[in-house]
Amino acid sequence: MAVETREVMTIEQVAEYMQLGAEDVERLITDLGLPALEVSEGVWRVPRAALDEWLNRKALSRDRDRRTARTDSARLADKLREDILRDRGGVPLPRGFAVEAIREAREGD
Repeated sequence: MAVETREVMTIEQVAEYMQLGAEDVERLITDLGLPALEVSEGVWRVPRAALDEWLNRKALSRDRDRRTARTDSARLADKLREDILRDRGGVPLPRGFAVEAIREAREGD
């Protein structure tokens, strides 16, 4: 079913477009900065172009956050490996030794 979209959308139209409930859209506006204009008390309008731009920014931001989290995890794993090599006098752990097992081994000492 195609969703009819307009240049300026009501909360209900945005909800249908995003496949959310109207309450969720209102929360996106009030809590997460979805661009909207309050035309009267509790009556919101959302420009379609601003909605699409906001969604794209959120998607890009989420991707960047995921990449950063993976990078942080890789740095932590490298640091743990360096610490273990130092603690073991330069003797590496067996191949395939999981980072979780390394953490558990360190916590047990």
